[in-house]
Amino acid sequence: MRDEEPTCRSAGCVHRRGRGVVRHLRPRGGRRPGPLVTASATVVRACVVEALRRSVDDRGLWLRRFVALDGSAELRTEALAHWVSWADVVAGYVASRTGDSGRSLRSASIGGALQAAFLAVLRGWDTTSRPAHELLGTLDQDLVPLCEVLQGWLDATCGGCARSEG
Repeated sequence: MRDEEPTCRSAGCVHRRGRGVVRHLRPRGGRRPGPLVTASATVVRACVVEALRRSVDDRGLWLRRFVALDGSAELRTEALAHWVSWADVVAGYVASRTGDSGRSLRSASIGGALQAAFLAVLRGWDTTSRPAHELLGTLDQDLVPLCEVLQGWLDATCGGCARSEG
């Protein structure tokens, strides 16, 4: 698997237009994803970046909306619920690959770590001077070392626990 880089599409994820970025990543048609050698933090990273790619625009409207909502005390409860849901989707995807429950330590930790890193990148982004495509590159680059560590943890604790179709 490491020789041939998996992608979000090859992993069986799709992005549906609507609110949020990753909350709408789900295995196609409710089916389990296709076979991979192990659960892959690289696939999760690819899905996160691809979902954001489909949401951002060259004028920066998506990011300005994020900044406004993220800073609104009135919307804090809704924002927290959204980000918990975001992490749960990532955890659910990991769980579908490992056989864990979405609330297991392994799945929930990966969902929470990626959600925290995603938010940190967005919150640190300069919304006025750099184009959206640079945000995507920064997010992808910033997630690489985190996902490498998470992959090492998956490999060490999961062994061959990925499930294949069938």
